[in-house]
Amino acid sequence: MTIEQCRENFSRMYSEAMAVYGMVDRAAKGVVQLVNGGGEHRIACRRGCNKCCTAFVRVTFAEAAAIAQWLFDRSNTDRLNRFREKTARWLTAAGPEVEMLEALATRYHVHLESGSESQLFAEAVRTYHRRKLMCPFNADDGSCDIYRLRPVVCRAFFVVDTSEGCGPDLNGEAGVVRHEKLTEIALLGQRTLKEVSAAAGYDTICALPVGVHRALALWKILHSPKFRRANPSSPKNRPRHTAL
Repeated sequence: MTIEQCRENFSRMYSEAMAVYGMVDRAAKGVVQLVNGGGEHRIACRRGCNKCCTAFVRVTFAEAAAIAQWLFDRSNTDRLNRFREKTARWLTAAGPEVEMLEALATRYHVHLESGSESQLFAEAVRTYHRRKLMCPFNADDGSCDIYRLRPVVCRAFFVVDTSEGCGPDLNGEAGVVRHEKLTEIALLGQRTLKEVSAAAGYDTICALPVGVHRALALWKILHSPKFRRANPSSPKNRPRHTAL
């Protein structure tokens, strides 16, 4: 694969991610209007609420690549620097659960809790959540630094009335909004982005900070002066992801 093809793949993944996000957002908007319009409940999610931002979020490479491409825009330099600083701390504090979750999910090629070791997977998720490690993209005011580029799973998650029930150890279930159409569209979007990622040569799904870290490293290589001077039509080996 040539360097130019790698760059085109990044652009294609960005475009596909934005198309999927638009589809999911339209479905989510309809669900929010349905809930709020019913009069019995109100969506509790607000700007600055980060109760769910300690959850273990996994993304396709297309989602990670879209975020990386956006972060390298000059207007997002501060966001990029914050992510790098916070990710270094996140990687140190994440614990062995992240490695276990990544290994299980890679083995079964799953995005959700399924497979013969699903209970082990689910418990590792809860253990990670109990650590209360904030997403590296969470800003100081509780807002999302990549709200425009946030993953599918973040776009499709809502709770009603109060966010106090969000967490791994609940006395009762949080008032999570479950709507068949929104779930269907979110899963379709995830499958689409996984297929787009695989077509570009990246068929893994990984933790959000890990995926973006890798995509940033690849984007930097592809746009380094060395490769900008290179003939884009000459065959090149695709740059490997840098080790974490």
